[in-house]
Amino acid sequence: MVQENPKNDHRLHQVYTLTPLAPSIFPVIDQATLFALNTQRSVLKYKAKPYNKRIGNLAISHTQLYETLDLLTMWQHVVPIGIERQLDAYQIWGNNRMGKVRFTGYFAPIIKASKELTPTFRYPIYGQPLYCTAVAPTRKEIEEGAIRDCAEIIAYASNKVDIYYMQLQGSGYIEYPNGKSELLAFAGQNGHPYKSIESYL
Repeated sequence: MVQENPKNDHRLHQVYTLTPLAPSIFPVIDQATLFALNTQRSVLKYKAKPYNKRIGNLAISHTQLYETLDLLTMWQHVVPIGIERQLDAYQIWGNNRMGKVRFTGYFAPIIKASKELTPTFRYPIYGQPLYCTAVAPTRKEIEEGAIRDCAEIIAYASNKVDIYYMQLQGSGYIEYPNGKSELLAFAGQNGHPYKSIESYL
């Protein structure tokens, strides 16, 4: 069980407020927005376990997120009459309460991969090890085969940098030569400090 930090819970509660929602201020659900909504729905669908989010006193369940996405896609190019009776809107205002906020985002890269080791696809994408040495190996040691005997090889990629960026983003799709794809998501870490490859470029 993860114990919540009351101090952090209070701080998060200060960055949003319940805001009246009316059709006149509702954003247009255009093609780009619809694509984003459908992508988010796909991510929720492939979650290994239900995703529940808590920000301060606001708790949102996996089911609520999915139902909201379904509802939003129904309002493509139409005025959402009665939206205020179906959804609550929360305005993010930032710690200074003046709208100064910073949003960050992640993307799910698509990596060409193969189930079989080949001259082209030769870099293993490992699952989380079932057991390992007492001290978790570094990235270099992992690439040299330190967990080869204690972790499943999910697939092979053609480029180590592709694997790095998928790990950095926390998830990604691997696409096989037959066109089929598979979503991989974060399962664990080696506990070593993160070092960006960009600092070496």
